[in-house]
Amino acid sequence: MSNICINSEIGALETVVLHQPGFEIERMTPTTAADVLYDDILHLPRALSEHNQLEFILSRFAQTHELLELLLDVLNIPAARKALLDDLCASMQVSGATRDWL
Repeated sequence: MSNICINSEIGALETVVLHQPGFEIERMTPTTAADVLYDDILHLPRALSEHNQLEFILSRFAQTHELLELLLDVLNIPAARKALLDDLCASMQVSGATRDWL
């Protein structure tokens, strides 16, 4: 029997979306680390190891999904891809040739 109890504020945790650390960790500088509230620059291999441990534990109690995989699933649906691109371009004020290229 496990002593781990994972709950949301309103009930049992059912699904978790995770983001596997990647190149953004290697591009971090002391300034950007402080901007995102980290005390120091992260070491990618250690971050990956800790991520994998967390995912393993969470997967025993809830469904886990990787953000990148979910995004790829969405991008494989033409209407969803267009809607996402439209929303991103509108929010970032991208238009003209750049929008057409995307």
